[in-house]
Amino acid sequence: MSGDFRFRGDMQARKGNAVAGPVQNVRSRYRIRLNADKDLDSDFRFHIQLSTGPYNVQTTNDQEFGAMAVKQPFSIAEAYIDYHPGLRFSLRGGRMEEVFADNSRFLWDDDVRFNGFQQTASMALPSRAFNKIEFRAAEYFLSNPNVPLLAATSPFVTAGYQPGQKVGNRQSRYALDTSSDGRYSVVPQSKPDSAFIDGRWISGRHQ
Repeated sequence: MSGDFRFRGDMQARKGNAVAGPVQNVRSRYRIRLNADKDLDSDFRFHIQLSTGPYNVQTTNDQEFGAMAVKQPFSIAEAYIDYHPGLRFSLRGGRMEEVFADNSRFLWDDDVRFNGFQQTASMALPSRAFNKIEFRAAEYFLSNPNVPLLAATSPFVTAGYQPGQKVGNRQSRYALDTSSDGRYSVVPQSKPDSAFIDGRWISGRHQ
């Protein structure tokens, strides 16, 4: 078991001008992280981290103090199983830090965690200047993307799509007829580079 606690104060105070009004914002932030690690055997290790942080912000574990008695969220920030049969090879799966993270924010923020798998492998080199070469790879595809699905009241259902079907597949393409009187309907789009507007096909190649 391990963890850490951090408290910060933040104050913004400036007078107004002809463009913007005055600002006075005094707030406090804190971060609590609790870690648990368990060796399942000599090759497998389990890790989990509970942390503060707002649910709708993926780039920080800092939590602002809210109202007088408001409870703040506390969620799973990390959870993965690490397989390391030797010192030079490891496989990891779960929710984890990005494989190229180096605390320099070169690629991603330090607090961002991804869901998926990653692999690291290293090989010794017979050189004093460069004594090791390391290979890293990752596949962060364990997610539930926000894919637009059709509701039963969608105009695309009238055009032939099924409720719950993903919009925009390659088997059938449709366009909205946005007529000038405010009405609209869904029509087959037989011309890939065109749009159906006011009862006419408008080529996408022309302005």
